[in-house]
Amino acid sequence: MKKAKAFVLCMFVILLSGCGESQEAADVSETGKLVINGDYVVPPTAHGNPYIGGYIGGGAEPYLQEPLFSFTPVGTDGENFKPRLAESYQIDDNQITVQLKNDLKWSDGTDLTLEDVITSYQMWVGKKQLWEFLEKIEPISDDTLTFHFKNESELMMNLLVDVKISAKSAEYGTFAERYQEVADNEREWHDETNTFWYSEAGNETLQAINEELETYMPNITDMVGSGAFAISNLSTSEAILTRNEHFYFDTGIDELTIVRAVTPEVAANSMIDGTLDMHSGGMTEDLINQVEAKVPFFQEFYLPEYSQMSVVFNLNQPFAQEKAFREAVAYLVNPEEILPLAEVGSMESEKSSSGLPLSLQKVFGLEEWASQTLDARSYNVAKAEEVLLAANWKKENGAWIDAQGNTVAFDFSCNNGWGSALLPGEAIVNELNNFGFDVTFLPMEGASYDAYLRNGEHTVAIEFAPPSNILYANPYGTYEQLYKGRSWLFGLAAEETGELFLENKNGDQIDVIGLTNKLFDSKDEVFIEVTKELMEITDDNILFIPYLEKGFPVRVLNEAINFDIEPNALIQDPRFIGVGETMFSSLIAEGTMKDSMAITAE
Repeated sequence: MKKAKAFVLCMFVILLSGCGESQEAADVSETGKLVINGDYVVPPTAHGNPYIGGYIGGGAEPYLQEPLFSFTPVGTDGENFKPRLAESYQIDDNQITVQLKNDLKWSDGTDLTLEDVITSYQMWVGKKQLWEFLEKIEPISDDTLTFHFKNESELMMNLLVDVKISAKSAEYGTFAERYQEVADNEREWHDETNTFWYSEAGNETLQAINEELETYMPNITDMVGSGAFAISNLSTSEAILTRNEHFYFDTGIDELTIVRAVTPEVAANSMIDGTLDMHSGGMTEDLINQVEAKVPFFQEFYLPEYSQMSVVFNLNQPFAQEKAFREAVAYLVNPEEILPLAEVGSMESEKSSSGLPLSLQKVFGLEEWASQTLDARSYNVAKAEEVLLAANWKKENGAWIDAQGNTVAFDFSCNNGWGSALLPGEAIVNELNNFGFDVTFLPMEGASYDAYLRNGEHTVAIEFAPPSNILYANPYGTYEQLYKGRSWLFGLAAEETGELFLENKNGDQIDVIGLTNKLFDSKDEVFIEVTKELMEITDDNILFIPYLEKGFPVRVLNEAINFDIEPNALIQDPRFIGVGETMFSSLIAEGTMKDSMAITAE
């Protein structure tokens, strides 16, 4: 394993030393061209239907399609939602009334109508959780509509933010009408889960519509969008986007190039050779230091994403299905050793396995309660041995044997492109092998790793648990992703009734999806009590072991871009919406990028 680590670091040095002298990036304010990094579905797979697999994907979509609003958890004066295609909104109990901006256009110059907005939301029936809570959409006038939710919730607006306006009614209207018929006639509200359920006939109809929709794959360059740009050219290495002349705001950017720098090494080379104006994403400290030494201008800062990098267990696999094994591994993960190996910007994680990151525990006043109530599993080899011996495991000739007489041998996998997974993963595997397990380390390329996890082939792996929670910045978002969106990661599956049961310390079976849904429309004391119950039962089951909380790194490489912020700091700034492409697209669409370059509109 030590040889593998040396090889990885050696490759970093070789790649960067071969880059030659750096080149200074062009002044964006003068050229009107901006170059950033990102990822997307590449040709020939890529197409222009946002509602099926193979669409260009999240790495480019935010620049091509626009939401009604954007969301920031650190809004000014309590205002967390910024109008984008919308002009204004009003909340009355369980209803949200939205007025659109005047004279909105699609990228082809045709009118973007209220019907197009409704169509865009209808296309997600049966796919997005919005329709688990949304009762109906009512047009009020040519530019105003009302969203009716079944119950009032402080998270209603967040669900609206989660939809891009990307469906012209002339193109997708027939599909949308059929989806709406299912929503109107084949759903029933269930109080026990606080959600709408689809009937068997409804699910069959949805499947039939989805299969028909799968056959519609327009050329990506022919796709009509509502965003600030349209695709001009797409290749496996870069996407070139040109200004949407009909966009409601002059962004000051005529051409946006997305460099598909899918590994930290490729990204580093693109920084050094002067290609990139800005970069976002994980890199090791060693790699960052090499880049910073070679470029004329470098500024780095971090954004909160409310996620945790964790060691995760697949409870369908041998050994991982036993709680004693998971608890023992928890005592063998040493964050103090791991953090220096992780990406710059990584922060201390919670010491338990509740799933709620420390940053959110602090926001909701739960940090002290968690430290006093939940099990803190600090690094302790003797404790790990004690846990296994109590479960009738034994150690023979330095190797652990489980209660059934099996040698404890398993794979430990990670994404080899994640700086906060590769070297930390190797360190954890070394610790596990030294302890007496027989562990094979499997770093894998991103797409292969994702398939490996989704097929349930992993036993122990490194993943986000929870993943980024920027849509909600709320405990609901944490547990919605853990138990409704990504339960497969832990080998868990909901019942046909939509329930997912875990056992608490008292031996009671608790429906964690039901509790999660209860969070959606709970308030005040009830909300906090439900959150505590979810934290406790999640910690009891040790489905994962957090070892760091992610601060998402952003790098400015062009001195013409000045956000007037403190470098090397965690930024809580309402100008920065989300992370990655969501952040970049918001900076452009909301005028922050233009202001940072002091661009004057023509």
